[in-house]
Amino acid sequence: DVEFHSFSSRSPTLVASQPVAISAGREFARLGAAANLRAERLNPSASLNTVQRTIRPSSYNIISGSADRDIMPPSDPEIKANAKLGASNGTEIYNMFLEYSFDIDSDKPIKVTPVATSLFNQLYDSPLDSQIWELRDSNAQLIESGSSMHHSSAASLEKGNYTISFHTRHPSRQVLDQMKDLPFQLLMSIDALDCKVYSELDKASTPAVTDDGRSEVGLKVLIKGSFQDLYVSRPTGDLPSWVQPGDLMTGKVSLDKGKSDVTSMQLSYLVPPKSKVKKLNVNKIPKDEEDDKTLDEIIFASKVSYLSTIRTKDADAYKELSEKLLQENSTSIPLLSELLSFAKEAKLEGDDSKDIARVKEIQKVRDLLSVSNGGPIDESTLAQYYGVALPSEDDLEGDKDATKLKKKMDEQKKLLQATLLALSDAAATLVLSDSSQSDILDSSVKELKKWPSFSDKKDKLTYTMVMSRHQRLCKGENGSAIKTLMDSRKDAASTEDYKKLTGEMLVIFESLEGAQHIITDTKNSLYKRFPPK
Repeated sequence: DVEFHSFSSRSPTLVASQPVAISAGREFARLGAAANLRAERLNPSASLNTVQRTIRPSSYNIISGSADRDIMPPSDPEIKANAKLGASNGTEIYNMFLEYSFDIDSDKPIKVTPVATSLFNQLYDSPLDSQIWELRDSNAQLIESGSSMHHSSAASLEKGNYTISFHTRHPSRQVLDQMKDLPFQLLMSIDALDCKVYSELDKASTPAVTDDGRSEVGLKVLIKGSFQDLYVSRPTGDLPSWVQPGDLMTGKVSLDKGKSDVTSMQLSYLVPPKSKVKKLNVNKIPKDEEDDKTLDEIIFASKVSYLSTIRTKDADAYKELSEKLLQENSTSIPLLSELLSFAKEAKLEGDDSKDIARVKEIQKVRDLLSVSNGGPIDESTLAQYYGVALPSEDDLEGDKDATKLKKKMDEQKKLLQATLLALSDAAATLVLSDSSQSDILDSSVKELKKWPSFSDKKDKLTYTMVMSRHQRLCKGENGSAIKTLMDSRKDAASTEDYKKLTGEMLVIFESLEGAQHIITDTKNSLYKRFPPK
């Protein structure tokens, strides 16, 4: 059986073929629904699921085509008018290459579809020829290609820099030169963001208000000939952090979400500038006078700063001055941090090997941190502080003592973590050359595991390498070591990090029997992912 329905939708300023648009300066869009032939079920919904970003070329190049392949022969009437014309007397076709660059700044992969919107789907009516594009990553690896004939498959892009090379052709060099600013559009998929649909203007124009008992239109029946005003508000959920002002978010608004395929219209929302509003805290407590440094403290800080300038220049002078400063204030966090930098970077001399000397020097700093040795850190107190829920920003506001305590604890934790990580890293390097020293690595890693969770990307990489080497060299767990590296490689922050983690995996593979095929495949994959430029 065939049923005939007739939903009519209209807007005060838009014709039906145009999208329902929520502009950056308004909080809503208005449309109307009417039932002209019969009673209709009205159950509206609206959502946004795509971000459209427009980019311009960063460079262009126009070159002559091939003398053999890119010459358009004379037409039949031209040849008939002049029989001497040959193929070489045809019209030369010029090639233009446009380069676009863009960044993906999302922690999760985003599905992206590039498209030259102004030229899309014109086929034989297109003013330009070819229109082929290639999408490549920062390592020049080809990820996807397509044309203006139809949409290509969406490419899943991770955080990084990408380029699009667009090739088009035309017999007129001047026409190509005038098209050098051709915009390209990136269609980026997101999780659907709901937009509420109201029947009252005051509710739609204040979408951020949620505690006044308001409700959406919901399910209702429009009787024949009736009309219903609908107001679609902007999304109130958080937009993805990578969305930029000027991006256009698109989706659909359905008059009956149960039959969205036949009752839907396009919905768009122009992303406004991000909010920078701040709370005016007129009761903010002024800085305590006792926070001001004394003359002795300023002089001490200057001496610590001077230490950093002679760290790699004069080891004897460095050690002499550092000893005096330790006697003066052995609990200074900046001083102990500087000593750790010296232990990690300075050229060490003595009878011991370079790796053993490095471990011993870092171990000295580790010992200086403990309260029992006159240092600033009581690990039990530190563990108790971080073992409970930490105070929020609202809790700290106006509470001088809590703020000072949090700052003190954060500094101590950061120094302790950095020292334990450096000690474990040096111990792992030592064990690579002397397997009899595995006990040092095992004991240092046990301490390090008590204070995990690093935020710095470089520290995260070092932590992964240390854990993998500990699993391999101390426990003999090659499988666990490989898994640790592979899990970290998924979130590699840079090309160098990815290569370093893969290189460590290859070291493990090469120590295994019958793994030659894995080694070959890994090297091929690495070459494919990072082709030589």
